[in-house]
Amino acid sequence: MLGKLLKYEMKSQGKSLFLFWMAILGLGLLVRIFSLLEEAVPIFQYLIPISIFTFVLAIVLSLVYCFFLAIRNYYKKVLREEGYLTNTLPVKKSSIILSFLITDVVALIVTVAFSFLGCLIALGSGSEEIRSMWEAFSISIE
Repeated sequence: MLGKLLKYEMKSQGKSLFLFWMAILGLGLLVRIFSLLEEAVPIFQYLIPISIFTFVLAIVLSLVYCFFLAIRNYYKKVLREEGYLTNTLPVKKSSIILSFLITDVVALIVTVAFSFLGCLIALGSGSEEIRSMWEAFSISIE
């Protein structure tokens, strides 16, 4: 039964966060396009800081939204009117709470993954910044 709870919670969470995930990827692509066209079209040198700020803002807002969505969903689906239906399911209370916890942790991990993917798109796949960050990360792990 935990699997069914997870299935519906993941669908609900994914629908809520999908636009944030696509915005992160789209803004990362926009930053990349602006940085590639900076030499050819001088107006892009003024648009790059704005697009980077918007990109970082989207990442921060998606992480904050993910956190508050977890709290709101738990409150709405367990403690409010919908909680009557949730609590009458033939499932242990620990399974219900565990399904919310697993769903929220997975949503946070996916949001962080989309953030990293957006950063990779924004920086470009063959750039020196990525290589230097990877080397610094691998050194810090050791």
